[in-house]
Amino acid sequence: MKVEIEEVGRSSCCLVRLGKHALNFKTRAEAEAFTKQLQARVNAPHPLPARGNEVLSAR
Repeated sequence: MKVEIEEVGRSSCCLVRLGKHALNFKTRAEAEAFTKQLQARVNAPHPLPARGNEVLSAR
């Protein structure tokens, strides 16, 4: 997933672009914090659905 931070005009507002979608943030610090948390969640290991008592891992 492509994630970009873009400053909006002369204000301190920023856009975080997620592909075709964009989110507004009041400050660059808020945009960077959101982006950092999002990347951590995307990169975190996610368990695959289990069959019966079997637990699978995406690692």
